Amino acid sequence: MFLTRMFCLFFLLLIVGCSASTGLVKPASVSVSELSDEGYYLWEQGQPQAAVAKFEEALAQNDTPELRLAIGQALLEADNYPRAYSYLRPLLEVYPANIALRESFAVVLLKQGDLAAAEKQFIAVYNHDSERPITLNYLGVLKDLGGDHRAAEPLYLAAIGLEPNNAIVINNYGFSLMMRKKYDEAEDWLLKAKVISGINTRIANNLSILYAKQCRYDDALAIGLETMEEAVVLNNIGYIALLNRDYAAAISFFERAMESSPSYNLTAANNLTRAQKAGDKNTRLTPSAC
Repeated sequence: MFLTRMFCLFFLLLIVGCSASTGLVKPASVSVSELSDEGYYLWEQGQPQAAVAKFEEALAQNDTPELRLAIGQALLEADNYPRAYSYLRPLLEVYPANIALRESFAVVLLKQGDLAAAEKQFIAVYNHDSERPITLNYLGVLKDLGGDHRAAEPLYLAAIGLEPNNAIVINNYGFSLMMRKKYDEAEDWLLKAKVISGINTRIANNLSILYAKQCRYDDALAIGLETMEEAVVLNNIGYIALLNRDYAAAISFFERAMESSPSYNLTAANNLTRAQKAGDKNTRLTPSAC
């Protein structure tokens, strides 16, 4: 009897032991290389935030400057500028000669509104390598933001010469031409950007503004509705009509914006009041641009 009990106890322990052992089996860990590859794949597929998650998993296993740079650049593409800054700034202090790093840091500064600091960094990149499309484009943007649209032109053209199908640069150049009232040239470039990029809210908005500035309100509405809500487009066109001193058109567009979306009532109503007051005051004094 004693032996039987010992056998049963031994048999029970054996079963429990095996079960416990089976429960402790862990899946094989994913290597840093595999995680990095997954991150770059997700990034290429237009998922920078998902890529960051993979890069940070890899970073937890092996902290390298390359991974930190990848995380910073992916965060930049994901429009997470504060976190991108937190990764890129310390790296730049250690690796000041890394031009790609400095360029990415300059973009972060620009996106955060620190224009003077961004320009300083872009100039440093340009002095090292004058054929970097990103730097040329953003130097052009900075000139435009400063109101020096003529100085922006050679920078955009240099960037386009290096990357002829870069819709972002082409769009920026078209917008710059529009600010110089070179409307025909601006339209050609913006339409080219539209063909290259397909559906793009920024390009469509710029074309809508361009058409409205020329009092081509139907064209402005049609292109704007391709990517934006009706109330937004109507309000935007109304605002341009107001700048055109086309007060009757402005009032009409603001009223239509209010009808289109109750959520736009306050914005459109404020603009409507402004248009009505401006119309009452200036109609006889200043002719419409249209």
